[in-house]
Amino acid sequence: MAAGAVASVAGTMSNNAFAACSPGRSVPVMQIHGTSDLIVSYNGSVAGGKSVDDVVGLWVANNGCTVTPSVQLLPDVNTQDNSTVEKSTFAPCNAGVEVVLLKVIGGGHQWPGTTALLGGLGAINRDINASGEIWNFFRNYSCAVTAGLGDQMNGEAQQFTWLKDPYSGAVTVSYAGQGSFEVELFDLTGKSILQQEAFESLVLNPLGLNAGVYLLKAVAGQSVRVFKIQL
Repeated sequence: MAAGAVASVAGTMSNNAFAACSPGRSVPVMQIHGTSDLIVSYNGSVAGGKSVDDVVGLWVANNGCTVTPSVQLLPDVNTQDNSTVEKSTFAPCNAGVEVVLLKVIGGGHQWPGTTALLGGLGAINRDINASGEIWNFFRNYSCAVTAGLGDQMNGEAQQFTWLKDPYSGAVTVSYAGQGSFEVELFDLTGKSILQQEAFESLVLNPLGLNAGVYLLKAVAGQSVRVFKIQL
């Protein structure tokens, strides 16, 4: 799988961000935007940033995608929502990624499929559910950067091991070397969740933590090991 994906609903890029954007890898991108968005114009503006087509074009070029998309008019499931959806898929691209544009023709500054009546402006498209579309897109990719952080070692880091109790969910980190060691737990945004010193072993209780993937860093002197763990 390719690296982690990005999705935007009713968003664009500022002129400065657009000019400075130079990713070092191919990035799967989904863009969802209404053509009648009066807050973030589909066609861009001096104050509001680049047009959606410009943003999509940037990612198509960055990812080495075919410049002619496969275009599909999605079923007009709700004929009362004053909008339809056109799906453009740019593929193949480098590293197996895709760039997908869901153009909500007649759609406003809204989250397609939302049940909330307030919070946006203009027509709410009911033919698609933006959350579902994004999840179905994201599930095709994994975060290569995060995967690369898992199980890194230097020094005598092989002396660090960890084991998860299948019943309690508690994670035990053990150190076969001499002396104490330090453990630090990070979420996938890089935020430090906890930091603790231990001797020989340390039990991490998952209570109070959200279920998901974390990075666990164990350090003893010059020995460092990073584990990717599931809580």
